[in-house]
Amino acid sequence: MTRPSRPLAKLTRPRLHEAVERERLFDRLDQARGRKAAICIVGPPGAGKTTVVATWLDSREIRGIWYQVDPGDADLATFFYYLGEASRPFTRKNRQTLPLLTPEYQHDVAGFSRRFFRELFGLLPDGAAVVLDNYQEVDAEHPFHALVADAIAEIPPDRVLLVVSRRDPPDCYARLVANENVAAVDWDDLKLSLDETMSIATARLPAMSVKEVERLYEQSGGWAAGLTLMLEGHRKTNGVVPAPPTKRESIFAYFTAQIFECLSETTQHFLVATAVLPQVAVSLARELTGNSQTSARNPFTGITRCFGRSLLAKPRASWDRTRCAKRSAEPRGYWMQPVTTKRRFRSSRRRRTGRPPSVSSNVMPSGC
Repeated sequence: MTRPSRPLAKLTRPRLHEAVERERLFDRLDQARGRKAAICIVGPPGAGKTTVVATWLDSREIRGIWYQVDPGDADLATFFYYLGEASRPFTRKNRQTLPLLTPEYQHDVAGFSRRFFRELFGLLPDGAAVVLDNYQEVDAEHPFHALVADAIAEIPPDRVLLVVSRRDPPDCYARLVANENVAAVDWDDLKLSLDETMSIATARLPAMSVKEVERLYEQSGGWAAGLTLMLEGHRKTNGVVPAPPTKRESIFAYFTAQIFECLSETTQHFLVATAVLPQVAVSLARELTGNSQTSARNPFTGITRCFGRSLLAKPRASWDRTRCAKRSAEPRGYWMQPVTTKRRFRSSRRRRTGRPPSVSSNVMPSGC
């Protein structure tokens, strides 16, 4: 491979403009950094994961590597090549750079990976961090994740690995989670508080009243992307707050592009059918997806794995982080989150296919 002559976006920390520092989460990351070798930041699209990590690193003046994971990293030789490139600024003069994953190492990739990460963290200064952003871009079953999980054992006490993802850590992290070697920051943590919403809103629109901010906070549900789009709509209307359906147009456009259109036809049908219900039992979910067999896969599983546990549907039982290692006990039912509405799903489907999805009359209430 030809070595790049200038920094790549893949290896560059995001540039942030007027981002509000979230000290509540900064304190959480500080504590985790002092006790754990790795931190998993998991949340749905637009939750502010990348912004929180980047602003924390800037605030604490933490040096290190920022690595944007993409599907190309499923080729392990490519992954180790670019990670080696990211380490170059920390390589001392006259010292050999990190090795490439060449054919002679293919018989023991796991051993190569452990040595690579051991050398990588040895190059970094005290207190440094390695960030793997968009970690969900490599398929959950790929060996890539097992190599990264094993690398956590090679991290010195004064350094840390941060994994930023839209979905929960793959199953290969189960032992690390069970042994409390990994700290978790999830959607419930990432949701904006009222104070954080106030700080963001007043920084962008200083004239906005407390009452208006509180209203936006309730409607956005702590979703950073939703709040940003609502504030932009407020700015464009010169402070006149439109009616809720108009106010949410951009939010649902974002939602449709980032999430709904990426789901399978079956899952889209299921979400349309269940969006009118405040809670859905797994048994009913199987009926709605056309498979009533008791052994059928939980229709919520793919949604929660791909887009976070609480953006679309939240398990009725609270999530116990220590139990997530096994994931053997599926929730019996889910609360449907208010970001979804039947009208928006149906209109999205109609625009894409020219017809609304068919829904069984014995499932949907009449007149819906």
